[in-house]
Amino acid sequence: MYAPEIVKKNLKLRYSPSPDAAWLLAGDEFCQAADAAVSCIRNPAESCNLSLLKDSNNRFIFRLKVNSAGPDISSVIVKSFPMKRLKQRLYQYRCYGAREAANLLKADSRGIPVPRVYGCGQIGRLGLIDSTVVMMEDLNQYRSIYELLSSADLEDSGKAELLRRAGRLFLKLYEGGCNHIDISGQSVWLSEADDDDRLIDFHYAAFHSQPSLMVLMFNMAYFGDSVGNLVFSEALLEPWAREVLAELSVTDTERWIEVYQQFKSKRLSRKQRLAIK
Repeated sequence: MYAPEIVKKNLKLRYSPSPDAAWLLAGDEFCQAADAAVSCIRNPAESCNLSLLKDSNNRFIFRLKVNSAGPDISSVIVKSFPMKRLKQRLYQYRCYGAREAANLLKADSRGIPVPRVYGCGQIGRLGLIDSTVVMMEDLNQYRSIYELLSSADLEDSGKAELLRRAGRLFLKLYEGGCNHIDISGQSVWLSEADDDDRLIDFHYAAFHSQPSLMVLMFNMAYFGDSVGNLVFSEALLEPWAREVLAELSVTDTERWIEVYQQFKSKRLSRKQRLAIK
């Protein structure tokens, strides 16, 4: 089974429940969940433990109830990547599940709060990969900031407080030298207790050797654009960007606010977003 070194280092249990399914797991307590995940991916209509979250051309994501992964884990999130084209099934599969698992583990190693990774797997037959899989912590006690901001009775003061919490996560990305590239209102998940907020969706994240204000301004602008048209005005977003810069004791604030504004006015390709340093 293919996996980057960071995945092998953190998920040390090799588990192959059948000739066409292979996993690296955090421990043997996740073996039953891995079996159930494979069954759901193969026959989703026949599973009673599956709660579908997303079904698109290249993503099949669901919540899976488990009863053998420890007393504190009643469900996991399974994010699978169906491989439809021959090139994907032959070798491009390495750029999907294994990459997301590696990026989540790397983010965690750099102090960025993300869901815990429980397993990384692949399903195939006759030497071709049909699907790659990441099994991770279920943030079912959290809510996305997009959902929270969409509340009809939320006043500007409440929105500003949610932004403040999101700002702490952006600072973690900055300190960890990470360009998320796809961060949106659906990527920021807030806890009830205001002390354990998380970031998700690291499939295409890029990691650098040092923090970058350019990346920070891009990530904040990209996020702001994802929520701005529905729940915000720039009267809330730009002061938020200034507050985050103030947390870093940035002196040339106006220069970076101009960078932030420029990013907000652009639509960049994935390649262009990954190239920001």
